[in-house]
Amino acid sequence: MLLKNVKVMWSKIGSNPDSNYNEDGHEWTIDCLLSPEQVAELSDKGIESKIDPEGKAFVRLKRPTTYAKSGDPMPAPKVVDAYGQPHNPDNIGNESVCNVQGRIREWEYKKKAGVSFDLVAVQVMELNEYSSESSVEFEYVERKEVELAATDDGDENIPF
Repeated sequence: MLLKNVKVMWSKIGSNPDSNYNEDGHEWTIDCLLSPEQVAELSDKGIESKIDPEGKAFVRLKRPTTYAKSGDPMPAPKVVDAYGQPHNPDNIGNESVCNVQGRIREWEYKKKAGVSFDLVAVQVMELNEYSSESSVEFEYVERKEVELAATDDGDENIPF
């Protein structure tokens, strides 16, 4: 299934995969804001969207970094630019507009069953570049020393 022209809220699909649900491994993830039509289409297929703090619907697509049974490395999701050329997945920032391809998969685990939306590929249509370099400069202000006065009241009247 292809999500067309979605805004990315959070992307961890490059060299910085996220911890997985059980925190026993890692997975690539991307959060995509959805239109009401996309929410309905996914809901019809068993994929429920989530709501962000601003009340916007989104879905998180995931892909493990290793195969569950063998533990061998899994290939990273394919990431290309608007022209189909390879694109650096580490610089996809929030508000980038992407086409995101996912695969809907039914699963069973420990007597539970469900449907997940697995990440396959990302096409960056409009890049809002993420940079790990901080552009904020801090200004340090010298703090005045406060002079404390000694007292002979003793320890009996301490309020704590």
